[in-house]
Amino acid sequence: MIGPMTLIVALTVAVMFIIGAVLVRKARREGSAARQTIACQQCGTANADHAKFCAQCGAPMSV
Repeated sequence: MIGPMTLIVALTVAVMFIIGAVLVRKARREGSAARQTIACQQCGTANADHAKFCAQCGAPMSV
């Protein structure tokens, strides 16, 4: 049989896990919205705005 303290600890851990998952999703949404990308002029692949070379074809990214 599960004691009352074990049940309280299990429920607390479950709630903390759910809250953590919600906060991670929120942070990812906010972080992805703030990221800027630029398209490679050679192949059209979206690259980070600070990239020096295209991640797909390796072409130098123009400034």
